[in-house]
Amino acid sequence: RLTIPAAEEILDNQIVQLQDLDTELHSLQESATSYKAAAKNVEKEIETLRPTVVQAKAQLQADAAATRAEGREEAEAMSRMCDWYTSAEEMYKDLFGLESIDTPSENELRLQYSRPVPYTVSLVFNPTTKQLADAKARIPLLGLPGVDISEAIDLAVDANDGRQLLAYARMKATMVANGRV
Repeated sequence: RLTIPAAEEILDNQIVQLQDLDTELHSLQESATSYKAAAKNVEKEIETLRPTVVQAKAQLQADAAATRAEGREEAEAMSRMCDWYTSAEEMYKDLFGLESIDTPSENELRLQYSRPVPYTVSLVFNPTTKQLADAKARIPLLGLPGVDISEAIDLAVDANDGRQLLAYARMKATMVANGRV
């Protein structure tokens, strides 16, 4: 049982609550309208960017295909170069009778030849300057200790010319093979 003043007070409170709720509803409706407008703007922006995205995807696929093609071309070129190097190495070995190439240390290169007579040339390089520092050659002379080419070695080291030393050693080996030494 309510008294009239108590009922009027409850009614006044409910009217205030309804006004507050109505104000909040109006504010929320305005926010929803602005959010809808912002969403439409974003949607329009997305639609304008969609062709750019499609174009970028197509360009990315084309670039990826081109990169794969370049990679294949590079691999094929490297394979051809490797084949050429291997065949050139085999030809050189066969032409000059080169049996083996060995690196006993990080700065020494040892070449063993089988023709015209078996002989070995070791080239020692200075690790810092990468220049010829010393060389050794062993050209056997039909059971004797071998041919002395120390003078040619000294000249080659002074000139930093390993190729000339190899040519000289080959010439001496040929002379041994032909019986001229």
